[in-house]
Amino acid sequence: RMTGKKGNVKAADWIKAKFEAAGLAVQYQRFPYKAGVNPGPKNEVGEAYSNNVVGVLPGTGDRFIIVGAHFDHLGYGPTGSR
Repeated sequence: RMTGKKGNVKAADWIKAKFEAAGLAVQYQRFPYKAGVNPGPKNEVGEAYSNNVVGVLPGTGDRFIIVGAHFDHLGYGPTGSR
């Protein structure tokens, strides 16, 4: 799932659906990145942005718990990878 490519978009939609099914308030947080850096093994065209998927479970009190993970990949190659 390279950043900005079709597989990455599908993964974000899947995560969003799972968060919503769990009762979380969900939104995408769009961010730009350098498009065309790595076309991948299939020479796939992508977007100049990607999205974080943010799920919030409102609570009470003044404490927060934040859980983060990556679901994208910049690919293999010399530029923007590893």
